Amino acid sequence: MAPMPMPPQSTGSAARLAVSPSLLALAACASAGYYVSCAYDCHDKRDIDNAELGRAHAALDRLDRKFHENDSRKELLQHHMTNLDISGVTRIRSVLTKEAAEQWDETVCRQIAKNDGTCIVPAGGAVGRVHCKLFQMPSPQRRKGLKSGEAGSTSAEEVDRLYRAVAEVPERISGRAVSVERSNSELPSDGSASGIRLNDIAREYFAQNGIDEKQYKLAQLQLLDAAPQSSNQIWHRDNVKPGLTALVALRDVVSNGPTEIILRSHQTDRSGSIMNVLMPESDDADDRNDSNVFSRQRIVLGSIQLGDAILYDARCLHRGRGYGNNTTPDKMAETGFDHHRPVLVIRWDANISPAPGTGLVGTTMATWEGKLLAFVSTALTWLGL
Repeated sequence: MAPMPMPPQSTGSAARLAVSPSLLALAACASAGYYVSCAYDCHDKRDIDNAELGRAHAALDRLDRKFHENDSRKELLQHHMTNLDISGVTRIRSVLTKEAAEQWDETVCRQIAKNDGTCIVPAGGAVGRVHCKLFQMPSPQRRKGLKSGEAGSTSAEEVDRLYRAVAEVPERISGRAVSVERSNSELPSDGSASGIRLNDIAREYFAQNGIDEKQYKLAQLQLLDAAPQSSNQIWHRDNVKPGLTALVALRDVVSNGPTEIILRSHQTDRSGSIMNVLMPESDDADDRNDSNVFSRQRIVLGSIQLGDAILYDARCLHRGRGYGNNTTPDKMAETGFDHHRPVLVIRWDANISPAPGTGLVGTTMATWEGKLLAFVSTALTWLGL
């Protein structure tokens, strides 16, 4: 019997040779992805330097490029509405006077130092941050507390006074110093030279979203402080429905942990919203009423001066940056990373859509969306796009 013919060996070798380039390409891509991811992770944990601050200031100055001191209140209001509609963020100058901001700074430090349970470290994994949420006592309880002097009532009354004082900030910024109702001389007064009230902007914003004055409210007031060597917050939205958040700086916000905001990320209900974040429209002076379509700007740092406020749509993806983690203790003062970052937080929401408007799954998805957009935005910037 003739021997069985052996199968040709060349076929297997050819198959192996054909697969090898694909495996090599896959390995190369995985390796490149790993190194890019590591590079971005290092970039994400960086401390903000002067060059980056300069770019941030230039970007925020674009928000004011059509602002004139003699603009009418209507023109100012329209200016801020256009900013919020297109970019999701606007800046308001001199919400607090220097003296008032310094008094509020002292108040924040004093409230945190009490350690009476009203100030907490927020959830979300970020360290080095303290939030003091303020609550208003119902009138009957306030009267009862003042009369009875029960144990614990002093702390509640102090928080109530702080609440009412902070609530005056968006209501009384008419360009003159305003006394705040207070039973404690330590509470600050506030004033403004901006010519427009935060509440005016809030009222117009909700009106443009089909929500009248009785259908929204001042939903949350906080004293917030970020300390040196704090970590980055997670990317998040304050609300998935229309709302506004104001951060009022009590010290200059520079390298000491400015808030990062992904521009145009509030346009969740518009077609092509993701591409509009990553590849924004060109900045045409005659386009969109010469407003601030940032030219290739995707993420802005809220680096603002003492007394100024940054106001953003609650649907914008944002986070507070950590700072001072790449600096040795003996270099902290030299680099400016030894400064805390206290701010007042003022939030408005519609009555039917309290924050955050989503559960754990929605919050987690927003975090990953923010990470992805921030990563791709950074990569496009590195590529010069």
